[in-house]
Amino acid sequence: MTVKLPRRILAAISAPAIPVAGLGLPLAVYLPAFYADTVGMGLGAVGTAFLVARIFDVGVDPLFGFIADRMRPPLGRRRFWLVLSLPILLLSSWMIFLPPAGAGSLYLLTWILALYLGYTLITISVVSWSAELSGDYDERTRVQTWYQFALMVGLIAVLIMPVIVKNGGGDRRAEMAAVGLFIMALLPLCVGFAVIVAPEARVHEQPDGHWSAAIAALLRSKPLRIVLAADFSFGMASGIAATLYIFVIRDGLLLRGRYNELLLMFFVVGCLAVPLWMYAARHFEKHKTMMVAACIHIVAALSFFLVPEGNLVALAIVIVLNALPYASARLLLKSMMADVTDQDRLISGRMQAGLFFSLLLTTEKLGLAIAVGAAFWTLDAIGFKPGSADNPQAVRTQLVEFFVLAPVLFLVLGVVILRFYTLGRARQRELRAALAGRFGA
Repeated sequence: MTVKLPRRILAAISAPAIPVAGLGLPLAVYLPAFYADTVGMGLGAVGTAFLVARIFDVGVDPLFGFIADRMRPPLGRRRFWLVLSLPILLLSSWMIFLPPAGAGSLYLLTWILALYLGYTLITISVVSWSAELSGDYDERTRVQTWYQFALMVGLIAVLIMPVIVKNGGGDRRAEMAAVGLFIMALLPLCVGFAVIVAPEARVHEQPDGHWSAAIAALLRSKPLRIVLAADFSFGMASGIAATLYIFVIRDGLLLRGRYNELLLMFFVVGCLAVPLWMYAARHFEKHKTMMVAACIHIVAALSFFLVPEGNLVALAIVIVLNALPYASARLLLKSMMADVTDQDRLISGRMQAGLFFSLLLTTEKLGLAIAVGAAFWTLDAIGFKPGSADNPQAVRTQLVEFFVLAPVLFLVLGVVILRFYTLGRARQRELRAALAGRFGA
């Protein structure tokens, strides 16, 4: 019988996702364009800075996950890192969202690295913590549904801020400053709620398990490799779309001044669709549900080709279609990764949720980093001028084509990868029974 977690615990463990989303969206959508256009660093310099920062950051994630799984601070192995992330995130958010005049590539790279470090500490700690709260196949999806819903609320809140500032007469710098200050206000409130209310899971492990055996078990895990490969593919798809979104709406489809409102509508629809994917996953296997969602996303993405330049109504319809499957991958991949930790724990004798979710975050970041670099280098190659009204028709067409076809390619790849995933509901319950026999209920 499934034991459902109380809603107050679900709310507490999900609360940090609100400011986390507030950081994640600008990193993918707003900040690259902001530093390229408003700060004036140029496409190539910004793309390179974000790519270098992401690649450097990739090495930090698994190292932190490995360390966090093995440390037992008095405050709690997940709580401790959440608290530590606060000063790092507060300072780096101030520096990134409120840059001084004349900020250059070194300034951007330095503070993006600091922001990524804090982002790593808070994200891995929260998702690992949430994965450890329940061992049930479907309850894990419920936990991740709450987390994903909180993420979407954070995205919507961050999208509202620039609209409010813009309608009040503020410029682009004022918009980014408002976003940064909003995130800084939320961080201590949400982290404090999680630290005070959510319980730390009791971890039963094999006390004499050597770290080399744990790593060897990890490397042999086929479900892990599949989840990470799918995460990378879906991350590339969403990363390219997010990076090019403003350019496509503003310069490709000639709807200047509409991208904030349309993006807000996208995430409101995506937020409302989150429970649908939880209910679908309860009736089907998680990976099969995600494959269906990806196929819907492919059709929706291709419908961008049907939108005439300047047609706001047609674009709004297409954006709604693309919003419906948006949250499915992030929700279900985290739930699947929690299941994968069961298989590893049975083999290695250790609970390595921190390490496993750090790898999931690594592939997501790597996909986004390569997406930003590839997108900006492609824009440079086709001669695209951001914010300019003089882009030729051929260049605008190429921009839209790359925006649609590149993500579709990676979505198709993700579907193919998931066909080989076998850790479904029946197998996961067998693993939980074996774990109960070995470590107790």
